[in-house]
Amino acid sequence: VVVMSLSFAIFPALVFSNWSDWWSTPDQRALKLYESGNHDALIEHSPNENWTALGQFQGEEFDAAAASFAKTREIMKAADRRNDATTALYNQGVSDVLSGQYEQAIQYFDEVLSEAPGFADAQYNRDIAKKLLELQENPERSQEQNGEESQEGDQDSESSDSEKSPENSE
Repeated sequence: VVVMSLSFAIFPALVFSNWSDWWSTPDQRALKLYESGNHDALIEHSPNENWTALGQFQGEEFDAAAASFAKTREIMKAADRRNDATTALYNQGVSDVLSGQYEQAIQYFDEVLSEAPGFADAQYNRDIAKKLLELQENPERSQEQNGEESQEGDQDSESSDSEKSPENSE
C-alpha cells in the first residue's frame, strides 16, 4: 500500500497521463490517431496491418500503403471476410493511382468490380486511372487536346460577347 501511494505521489503525471487509454481498445486508439492526423504514431502503434496501411496512406507513403493493403487483403481472405478483402483491394488500387501505378490500379479496380459490381467509387476511380494512363502514354496528344479546348474557349468567349440575349433580340 505504501509503495502504491508513493508511486502515485512521485509519478502522478505518468500514472494518470493516459488513463483514458486504459479503457480504449487498440482499434479505438488507432482511430483516434488516424482522426488526429498523427500518421507516424499510427504506423508505430498500429494494432494491425490495415491501420498501418491507413497511416502510410495518410502520410502519403503510397507504395508502402499499397503493400500493406495487399497484406490486409490476404489476411481478410484467409479469415473469409470477403467484403473487407474487397475494400483492401480497392484501397490498394487507390494507393497505386496516387503513386502513378495506373495499369496495376486499373487491374485492381476491375477485380473489385467483378467481386462487387455496384461499387461506384471503384468504377469512378478506375475511370480516373484509365484517363491518367492515357495521358501518361500520350502526353503530346493531351497537350494538343488542351490547346484545342483553349482555342475553342477563346472562340466561345468571342461569340458569346457578340451574341444578343433572347430578351434583347427583338
